[in-house]
Amino acid sequence: MILDKLLEMSNGQAITIDAISDYSVGIDVVKREIGKGKQLYAVVVIDTATNAADAAKTVTFSVISDSTANLATSAVVQASTRAYTGAVLTAGREPIVIPIPPISLETTDLYYGMQYDVSATFTSFTLSAYIAVEVQSNT
Repeated sequence: MILDKLLEMSNGQAITIDAISDYSVGIDVVKREIGKGKQLYAVVVIDTATNAADAAKTVTFSVISDSTANLATSAVVQASTRAYTGAVLTAGREPIVIPIPPISLETTDLYYGMQYDVSATFTSFTLSAYIAVEVQSNT
């Protein structure tokens, strides 16, 4: 699969505590012709696995939007996953796919990104996240 750098939200981002994605995606990029009229997805890929000591800890992945590129002003959760235990966050696992609700043209939230909520401090694991029109599995 070819990934568009402009649709990237995290790239090998280390997660230990609650975090916001390193990058945001501008709504002008999301609304361009490539995804016009199609369902969009946030895709999370685990790059390096969690530590065995973190097996019972959990992470919830959320798509957020905000009026500022740093996603720290007044972020709104657009969609979330269930809590995933560290035990299932293995490198190379099937991507975690989150359907993104339709984007309103009247929105003041001009930037999209990810929020990673952990139940307790992880030793560390890394992940990448991006917006996609079609999702490809690892199989």
